[in-house]
This record gives sequence, C-alpha cells and structure tokens, in this order.
Amino acid sequence: MSKIGRDFIYCSGISEINKFAVNFGYPQRLESPFKLVFKITSESHGKVCIDKMIPGAFDVNNIFYEFPFKVFYVQIIDVFQEGILMENTINFLKIQLNVFSKDFKEFKQVSLFIQPRGNSNSNQSFTKLESIVNFLNRFINRFDDVNKIDFDKIGEYKEVGFPIYCITQLSFEFFSDCKSRVGRDDCFWEEAIITYLPTNRYILQIFESFFNRKFLSYILEDNHIVVKISEDYSWGGWHRRIKIEKDELILEIQNNLIFYCGKNYSNEDHIFDIYTK
Repeated sequence: MSKIGRDFIYCSGISEINKFAVNFGYPQRLESPFKLVFKITSESHGKVCIDKMIPGAFDVNNIFYEFPFKVFYVQIIDVFQEGILMENTINFLKIQLNVFSKDFKEFKQVSLFIQPRGNSNSNQSFTKLESIVNFLNRFINRFDDVNKIDFDKIGEYKEVGFPIYCITQLSFEFFSDCKSRVGRDDCFWEEAIITYLPTNRYILQIFESFFNRKFLSYILEDNHIVVKISEDYSWGGWHRRIKIEKDELILEIQNNLIFYCGKNYSNEDHIFDIYTK
C-alpha cells in the first residue's frame, strides 16, 4: 500500500477555474472521494535524472490507480522531466495534454516541450504546469475555441504586466501644414507622426483608442500613426509643410496615455491576446 509523501504529489483546486495547484504535503481537505495525485518514478543515467509524473488517484483505501485526470477542460496525460543530479536543476519539461471545448465534443492533443530559462527545480516545473493548465481553462471558459490557442507559444507561457516601455519608446515628429482653398478661407492644421508603436495587438488597440479620443483624427498606417492635433481656418498666411517642435506636448501625451492605459488595460485580455493565433 502506498501513501502520499515523497513519491506522490497531491493536486488541489480541481473544482474551480484557475485554482489548480500541486502540493507536496498531505491534503488538508478532500474535494472528492478520490485524492488526485502524481506518482513520481525516477531513474538515473549517470548525472542525468529522469522523473516521470504519472497522473492518477488514491481511493478511500489509499490504493493508487493510474489514469489521465481532467481539470475542467484540460486532461493531463503525462508529465516528464529531465534534470541534473546533485544540482537540482531541470533541463526540460514535457507535458502531454488534451484540451477540450466546453461541450467536450471537440478536443486537441497537445505536447508541450518546455526548456526553463536559467536554473529551475522541480517546484518551478510544477508551477509552470499549474500556470499552463489554469490559463488553458480560463481561455476555454472565455472563448470556447481550442483552435484559437497558439500552442506553439504556450510552452513559453508567463504572466505579464503592462509594458510601460511601450509608451516611453514612442517617437514623435510634429508638422504644421496648410491647404489653400480658392474663394474660401485656407485650412491650417498641426499633426504628429508617431512611430515605434507596440507590436502586441492588444496594446496597440488601446493606443489607437486613446489617439482616436484625444485628437481630431488619427490614421494608422504601416508602422506609424498620424494624428491631427489642431485645425483652423483663416485667409492668407499659406506656407509649405514645415517641421515644428512641441517637446512639452510629448510629455503631456505620454502622461495622458499612461493614465488612459491605467483605466483601460486588462492583464487577462493582454495574456489572451499573446497566446491567441
């Protein structure tokens, strides 16, 4: 008879979206008659240690049964990691999953090969597993479409925050321009050309929304945005398009954009966008 301990890792949070977690101690509260666990089997080849984490459960008599268990829309098939003995570091982590739609009529088989950055240990590997399973469940719960997930990127999954550098790296050029109109007042306007835009679709959408609300007009072209700052009509004074300096306006735009992003940015939407095809 086996017991939970060094050779078994208990799983919790299986009955709530985004609460899946692994625990190296004995469970304080049972969520079902079965205790979902990973059974750890290890073998060594020289300095290399291979750990296989077999999903399954203990029944009420503490007898272990091996089977792929499901956490909402994600079924965990297999978890495998290779590390270096005596150094407590992980070379790579391989996870095999089935990801289902909400009605479970459609699913996608997924094999993720993850190479941790820097030194990583077993605890961090399980943290990675927790993050990926919880994200996939949130994604399906929100969009109900397994085909929208960019599984090529999921292996690199990480939490993100608002990239403030996307605001500070913006480059501004200001111009004064005019148009002569026969028999009517001439049209004069000032505009800005903004480059070094964010590459993330979600962040760029927030920026576009800001410029659309803040200025008289905006146009998104290949790699820049053109906004009209001011416009006036008068007779005479026509001139060619000229570059002007407006350093104080740059700081004002950046501060207003930071405030706008603070009110409209969603960390969850940002993460969803990164891992959506």
